[in-house]
Amino acid sequence: LLNGTAPVTLEPGQVVCGEQTEEVSRCVEVIYTVSSIVEANDTSSKGCEDELELVFSILPPFTLTPSSEPSSPPTANPTASPTASPTASPTASPTASPTASPTASPTTSPSAVPSAEPSNLACEVAVKVTCETDDGISCDDISTPNSTCAFGVPLDGLQFTYIPGNTCEKSRNQQYGVDPSCEDIAPVGDTPVVLECSGSNGDDMVVLVTDIGSGQSLFTVQPPPPGTSLPPSINCTILSNATSPPQELQWNVIDTSGDAELDLKEAYGALQLESCSGLGVEDKVCVEQLVLETLLRNVGADTMNVTLVESRINNDPPSDQLDQVVPNPLEPGDNATVVEVVYFDFCETGSFSYVIRADANPPDGEMCEDEDGYNITIAPACSVDLTNLTCSDLSAPADDPRNCSEIPPIEIPQCECTECAREVIFRYTQAPCPLMPSGYGCEQQGDLAPTGTLTVNSSSTSSGGSETFFTTDVSLGADIVIVDTREVDECVPEDLDITIATATGIQVITNLDTNCGTGNGIDLTTEFGSLQFTGYTCDRNGENSTNCFSDVLLETCAENDGTIDLFIDLFELDVIGDTTDLLNGTAPLTLEPGQVV
Repeated sequence: LLNGTAPVTLEPGQVVCGEQTEEVSRCVEVIYTVSSIVEANDTSSKGCEDELELVFSILPPFTLTPSSEPSSPPTANPTASPTASPTASPTASPTASPTASPTASPTTSPSAVPSAEPSNLACEVAVKVTCETDDGISCDDISTPNSTCAFGVPLDGLQFTYIPGNTCEKSRNQQYGVDPSCEDIAPVGDTPVVLECSGSNGDDMVVLVTDIGSGQSLFTVQPPPPGTSLPPSINCTILSNATSPPQELQWNVIDTSGDAELDLKEAYGALQLESCSGLGVEDKVCVEQLVLETLLRNVGADTMNVTLVESRINNDPPSDQLDQVVPNPLEPGDNATVVEVVYFDFCETGSFSYVIRADANPPDGEMCEDEDGYNITIAPACSVDLTNLTCSDLSAPADDPRNCSEIPPIEIPQCECTECAREVIFRYTQAPCPLMPSGYGCEQQGDLAPTGTLTVNSSSTSSGGSETFFTTDVSLGADIVIVDTREVDECVPEDLDITIATATGIQVITNLDTNCGTGNGIDLTTEFGSLQFTGYTCDRNGENSTNCFSDVLLETCAENDGTIDLFIDLFELDVIGDTTDLLNGTAPLTLEPGQVV
């Protein structure tokens, strides 16, 4: 279903769809089992998969009386169920929570006590780091949240970040039906922006802005009365703060009812969803505020003067924190606290490292030092969801669509027209002549090939004698619609002589009497040598047509409903054991969060 374009990258919340056109029988009872499967990898290499199944049949209301020589039975019964169930459910939660508790001791032990102890008392300083959210939750207890914000209860808050350059065309979310839902007014470039939101109820929303570092801001959208819910939808306008007055860049309409699809890391134009909260349910938060608190303690027996406190986040340059040390100097047993606030995204694969070091001197003697640190590693598992598997009848009117289970069965099992048939339809099966044909003649030389040429004459002199009135190319499994090319839309002679010539053999069928205009026509699905009778048309212009087979459209969609990019390795559709590669040999397919294929 990826049509040779794998890998496809899906960002969180992104959906990708695939489709396949098949034909289904309305004359022979067949239980159609259709299954679709999707497999993906992610940056953690853990992988994920999902599978859907669709079963339907069209039951003919008639029972055919077998001819003196019944046609050969099908080679195998329809598959009762998919060939295999999914290998495993998607990973229910990230495979690893943040790394274990902070390092219990510094990576380098304090320098050894001098071999000859000086007259003064030794300087000893202890450094200990703890990490909590602004709500007091230990960083050890934070994990990647489930991405869905469709709580089923009203939402009371959303948080977004701004993605420079993300036009409406680059939106990746599951909200369909709001039209239009996004409009670009001016380029959404790398510029400071502000956000203004109004509700579908006409109220202006409260928008709080938090600087989260690296030039990014977190926009929190809340209803004006605290403790109430957001309106069913909000319209948020992004404005450039680099102009006076601010210039409108883009607006987005977002369903905030709590019932519509809404996932973390989905992009609504240049707004990426980072958190959501609903009345009476637990918040879903990607970007957490972390409070790193370092305790400096004089554990020696002498007064010490703290001379250096430096912290380092990841590979950033050291940051001087000495001005936070109060009191300084520290008397024996005294403490000083250093606090830093950082923001970390628990919905994306990444790591965070924090190291802090302190140096101190006593009134006399040698200096002392200590350091501590805190590390977080997040590797969210990918999550892929097959959002639907549908089958629709392509012959249904556009204004009255129907699914495959609603396809009507054939009402009359024989070829029966008031005047005559203007089209008779056969399917080429490549079958040999039967040993004892019943009611018609059949002779064959050699074995038939999958392709060839078919010519039709009338065996009745009153209908033109042996004059050829129809010829066409044939291929295995294809329908042959026979008409009288001498007089388009006129009756097809009922006594037919048919020749199928292929590269390896020839078959001649004689005296095939359709009897379509007599009220006692041939039965649908009856086989005549290599031809199976599958349909007919009575009226001119193709009206009042009957065909055992209908074209149907099978469609299935895979959505990245996680928070990280994933790479689809396998996306298949199986129809009664016939498997179609929806990736068309181009795996892997990358899906961003919220993207659908």
